[in-house]
Amino acid sequence: YTEWSDAENALDALGASCLAIVQQAAYAYLKAWVLEIGGKDVWEAKLPGGGWFGRCRYILEKADVDLRPCVAEIAIIEQGILARNDFIHNDDLVDEMTMQGEYHKKKYPKSIFADPPHWAAAPTEGTRLRVTRESLREAIDAVRRLGEYVDTFRYRFSLQLVRSPKPEASS
Repeated sequence: YTEWSDAENALDALGASCLAIVQQAAYAYLKAWVLEIGGKDVWEAKLPGGGWFGRCRYILEKADVDLRPCVAEIAIIEQGILARNDFIHNDDLVDEMTMQGEYHKKKYPKSIFADPPHWAAAPTEGTRLRVTRESLREAIDAVRRLGEYVDTFRYRFSLQLVRSPKPEASS
């Protein structure tokens, strides 16, 4: 049992690490994109949206980037961010499994990072998270597709809508 359990725990740690890298790539890409088109003042502004991804979505929407074609990608990216947060901020030191956090569970009750066999075995104990090869590929593809889509807008606009307009000089 110990060898199998150790191997399973190692795979869980590897999956969580890979997911963290994917989420960091999404963060770095969107941050660079916002800095390029809007500057540091836009990136550091206190904007609505809840978290860095919500603020990026708000900036994109204010810049007239229609995100409706990317709804599926956005949902997968959000699930990845929430799962990554659950893995990284898991404060139960003695538990070998990371469970889906309350906010994550409320927003995405059937997360792509939920471990289906665990649902069937213990549905009342909470939902164990696991990054599988398939869910990791979905997360990578979602970040890639969102990046490709957002890039099509890169040079089509300026962020005048996000920045507060400068007062005009009166004559």
